[in-house]
Amino acid sequence: DENGYVAGVTYSLPVSEAVTADLLAEAAYLANADGSEDDVTYMTGSVAFTIHEKWNLALSYTDRDTDVDGGGNVDDYLYQVSAGYE
Repeated sequence: DENGYVAGVTYSLPVSEAVTADLLAEAAYLANADGSEDDVTYMTGSVAFTIHEKWNLALSYTDRDTDVDGGGNVDDYLYQVSAGYE
């Protein structure tokens, strides 16, 4: 059986009259991930900026730490940058 837990928080921060920043932090834990004996932990942090209610810019980072049963740990990292105009 696979069991998982997730916790996250988000906060909207006014930077100026024209810019807001939405902050996000999330942690997820999976015991016996994919039905294996491995445990996986995900940690994610991001910030999304809205500029003049038309432009947006988002930056995020995720770390995946796999505790391999009978072995060591495997770490993966994911970076993301995106921008847009509405």
